[in-house]
Amino acid sequence: MYTAGGKRHLREFDIEELLFRKQLVVSDERTNAYYKDKVVLITGGGGSIGSELCRQLAKMNPRKIIILDIYENGAYDVQQELKIAYGDCLDNACAENFFGLLKTELLYLQEFHSVEHFIQELHEYIEWYNNKRIKLKLNGLSPIDFRQEAA
Repeated sequence: MYTAGGKRHLREFDIEELLFRKQLVVSDERTNAYYKDKVVLITGGGGSIGSELCRQLAKMNPRKIIILDIYENGAYDVQQELKIAYGDCLDNACAENFFGLLKTELLYLQEFHSVEHFIQELHEYIEWYNNKRIKLKLNGLSPIDFRQEAA
């Protein structure tokens, strides 16, 4: 592994040399069809094996991959990697839009006399937001009606 100048030089190698067996092909048409459009939970998804499962599974077009890990940073790293490779798998736009509207339409417009008063107003706002708010982007429907029509 050393060259004339005493520097190290690594040679190319095949995965079989490390495994001492032939590499297994686990992704075939049947496997792809099974996971397509499914919601899949990967526990330990931030670890070395779990993150590789997430990478392999993402190629099979599941509807959603839920990455669960006790170590949040590992799960976050895998999520970011999948976002780069496959697009934004966790689109937070709806939640961000809701909280933005909540602040401007409820929190900044009122004073709350107690926690109970705030909770009551919050419940009323959520009811209005989901069932009575009509949006042109949603074909003139409320969010609940739009989701039910789309399902």
